[in-house]
Amino acid sequence: MRPARDHELGQVASLRWHWVHDQPYGGANLPNHDDYVTAAAAWARTHGDSHVAFVARSSGSAIGMAWLALLERVPAPDRMQRLNGDLQSCYVLREFRGRGVGSRLVAAVLQEARRRGCEHVTVHASPLSVPMYERAGFEHNPELLWSVTDGP
Repeated sequence: MRPARDHELGQVASLRWHWVHDQPYGGANLPNHDDYVTAAAAWARTHGDSHVAFVARSSGSAIGMAWLALLERVPAPDRMQRLNGDLQSCYVLREFRGRGVGSRLVAAVLQEARRRGCEHVTVHASPLSVPMYERAGFEHNPELLWSVTDGP
């Protein structure tokens, strides 16, 4: 588990496309795979300062990914530099699940967040992945609220 290299960003983008494609609600309105991969890899290159992609590999292929999104916080009187992290798009190919790949990706993201001085890291988890995140140290927090906007 390590940050993805520039030449691997297309493979990470392909994982993201397949993840959505494989959902019961996905697939029907997706852009062409190759078009998405090209655009998403370009996006990752231009957002490398705020979004760090991690990749898991097996036998030369990308089998999993996770992202650390970084958000600068408003300065506090006692600390001008403040940073939060959000763990996003953690996904492992179905045939590699149950082997600890996701847990190792989460650990790599959290290690990077600590290295960068993040005050905390949040994650939006599916019900099936909650136990994995709890084992990694995530806790339910009654102070964290969620609001859905009318965005796309």
